[in-house]
Amino acid sequence: MAPASYPALSVPDLAWNNLQLEALGGIVYTTLPLADGKFYVAGNFTSTNGTRSPMVFRASADGSVDPTFVAPEIDGNVRTLAVQADDRLFIGGDFLRVN
Repeated sequence: MAPASYPALSVPDLAWNNLQLEALGGIVYTTLPLADGKFYVAGNFTSTNGTRSPMVFRASADGSVDPTFVAPEIDGNVRTLAVQADDRLFIGGDFLRVN
């Protein structure tokens, strides 16, 4: 049986700042919207708009890189994301190490 209601989540508007995605120089495999309007972007890239963001970054609702998120070093592709209630980010994909 499904819950009676789901929390409202912001869905990123992918029409925002197309330069953001073009400047990745790689592939986006997944995005994960957050309740506060921010969202995670993950895939196979090492920077976005000149900001180091190896394989994952958090963006503000307008698509700009959130400088408060420090991405871990990941040695492969990130293909899936999940966030716990305490805001801990989980990643899955084709990698052996996260530092």
